Amino acid sequence: MRAVMCTVLRAAALISLALVPVSPTHAACRGNCEPNVEVARGAMQQIFKQTFLSPYTLVSFERLDGRSGERYGGVFYEMRIRAVLHYDGVKLRCRRPACPELHHYLLEDDARSKKATVAGWLFLQQDGEGDWQPVPLTPGPQ
Repeated sequence: MRAVMCTVLRAAALISLALVPVSPTHAACRGNCEPNVEVARGAMQQIFKQTFLSPYTLVSFERLDGRSGERYGGVFYEMRIRAVLHYDGVKLRCRRPACPELHHYLLEDDARSKKATVAGWLFLQQDGEGDWQPVPLTPGPQ
């Protein structure tokens, strides 16, 4: 009797899992549903090149958290990151007047050690081929 009850409960559990609807994010995703850390690192390197004038070296890069979703028929991914840069020169110099403030990011500059820590949300979107591209930065006050 107990074996029959276990079999019935297992069957009920499998049926209930089969009836759970698939999330739209996974349905719209084209193969690569989550960008890897190297994609995120490359996206942040693009942002740093657009922002900083001082020569710098990316010392470390961490993915702290992430979540995906679907918006306007496209797949996006938000990744919370932390990056540490070591820069040359007396201070961190920028290409934009509003810098060193970065839209979506907190920047802590330690001029004594010539290190800058950048933390915040990196926004990526999937293109037509399923590759991840950074969402362009919203221009700050110029």
